[in-house]
Amino acid sequence: MHPMKRNRPLPPPLEPIGGGTVTPVRSRKTMASQTVWQGLATLGSLGFTLVGCTFLGLFAGYYLDRWLNTRPWLTILLLLFGIAAGFLNIFVSASRAHTPRRSAKDTLKFDVDRNQ
Repeated sequence: MHPMKRNRPLPPPLEPIGGGTVTPVRSRKTMASQTVWQGLATLGSLGFTLVGCTFLGLFAGYYLDRWLNTRPWLTILLLLFGIAAGFLNIFVSASRAHTPRRSAKDTLKFDVDRNQ
């Protein structure tokens, strides 16, 4: 058999993206394509982020209250800011993981007249 005619797997199908560039269909990562361990690592890091933001706000407010003698107002305020920052980070990470990376301008537009 000729060396150039070996049985090779077909390359992944190509998908056009705006501007005439082409990328393989399977090149985009989504949550569904992650392995179990990658998914657990993502969820674990989100949990640590929430807890970390909460404790950072708590400790910063506690030490600012001790320094400025304003107990307990800065502790409560910065604790609430820390909790809000943690949930905002989880929301942004989750929305980033579930939305496709392509924008609406990258989709192909076809003029289809269904009346013909």
